This record gives sequence, C-alpha cells and structure tokens, in this order.
Amino acid sequence: MTLINLQSRIHFANNILEEALHGEIEETGARNVLIIAEDHLTEADIGIRVASGLPKRCAVTVVTVQPDDTKYDVWDRAKAAISPANCDGLVAYGSARAIGYARKCRVEIAKVKYARVKPKERGERWVQHLLPDYLVVPGVDGLPNPCCDPAQMRSSFRGAPPSVIICDPDVTNDVTPPEYASAYANALGRCLEALGHSAFNPVADGFATEGLRRLVLAKPVLQDNALSREAQRDLMAAVLNGAMAQQKGGGLLQAIHATLCEQTGRELDPGVLNRILL
Repeated sequence: MTLINLQSRIHFANNILEEALHGEIEETGARNVLIIAEDHLTEADIGIRVASGLPKRCAVTVVTVQPDDTKYDVWDRAKAAISPANCDGLVAYGSARAIGYARKCRVEIAKVKYARVKPKERGERWVQHLLPDYLVVPGVDGLPNPCCDPAQMRSSFRGAPPSVIICDPDVTNDVTPPEYASAYANALGRCLEALGHSAFNPVADGFATEGLRRLVLAKPVLQDNALSREAQRDLMAAVLNGAMAQQKGGGLLQAIHATLCEQTGRELDPGVLNRILL
C-alpha cells in the first residue's frame, strides 16, 4: 500500500523495503547518497536489506551512530565523509534516533548548499529547495519527535518531514519484549495526546483513532518473546498513525522529552517517559 499525504509518501507492506527504496532513489535520480544508521544495525537484516535496495549507480557513504553519539557528532563525521554540496540523497533506517540525527544532517547539508548560492539570488531561493531527498525506513520505535509538525515546517525548514517513509513490518522480526513495550507505550501516548490536543485537525484525529484501534489488535499477541506477523503489522501501523497524528503540533509529552534530553545531554527512550506519564 502506498499513502500520499501532504507531507510524505508512505509505503506500507511486508517485504517491500528493497523494491520501494530502489524505486524511490531511481525516481529522484540521486547520485551521492548518505546512509545513517545505528552501528549495530549495519550488519543486521535491516542493514543488509537496505544495502541491497540501493541502485548500483549510486555512490554510497555510510555513517554509523555510536551509543554515546549526539547529533553533532554524527554530523561532524558525515561532513568529513561526504561533500555536503554534492549530497543529493539521504537514507536513515532502523531507529528513531538515527532518523532524528539524519534530519540534523539534512538541515546542515542545506545550509552548506545555501552558502554557495550567490547573495543576490538567495532571496529567490528557499532553503527548503536545497534539502536533499530524505528517505527513512523506521524500525519498531518509528519516527522521532517531532514527527510531523506543520507549524514548524512553515516557519523553518528544520521541521520538514521525510520525503518518503518505507514501513516494512518484516524489519521487526527480531523485536524484543522491552522494545515492543516501549514502542507500544510511545504510540499510545502520541495517539492520546493528539486526541486531547486543542487544535482542530480531523485528519490527525482520524490517525490517532486508527492508531488506538491497531494497538488494541496488537496488544494481546505477544507470545514466546516474539510477535506474530499480524501483530507486527498492527504495531507498526499504530506507531505510524501515532506519528502522523502529531500533525496537530507538539504537546506536553514532546516538550518534557525535549527538556529532559537537553538537560541530560543524551537521548532518552520516549517509551519509558510515556509509560511513566500514562
């Protein structure tokens, strides 16, 4: 299934990762692609599948995220590994943290390109137009905060959502019970927060309601430390709907999470925070 909304094109189906990734990069014509992922995932099944889905003609640079890295550390390594001015494609996969760090790199790449524009032409070109195509393959924890904030997107290119989101439930085959619980709590918190938000957005409310329905379907199916294929699909659908429901804008849970991350200087598991507050 392919869903096209006002923000991103979304592919959702089992075993679609390689085909969708290859087709999207071919469509954009990207030649120099930057890949960002957690270090331990590059040799995992999802990393192998992403690598096999890249067109042969692309020059690929892989930057890994280490456990103690900040987004600034990842950007420093990225700009040393690839010329930002030549980077026209960006792929992040496997974790919300890697996807969030790739978003930072995307912004910095656009800044480098903007600095090369002649001053007299800068008023005619938005920085958004210089952002490289951004494709993400979420893992069980979905997308980072803020996922889809149109208010931020209008005021700043920093909040621009991914160009393409490829959701393949098969990448969660190795999900562990703690990861399942964290993803479940985070999706539940996002859906409830969206429904309680004061903004008027019936579409976002629809995403949140569907997310709650999917969570009800996914919850009772955890057996022998593994998820059934149906539960994998329902969980990933719930996580995606929770992310899309954030079109209403940031809420209390996002604000608390951002504050704690800033104060501690490290990324915190939003699922843990959601479980506490729920």
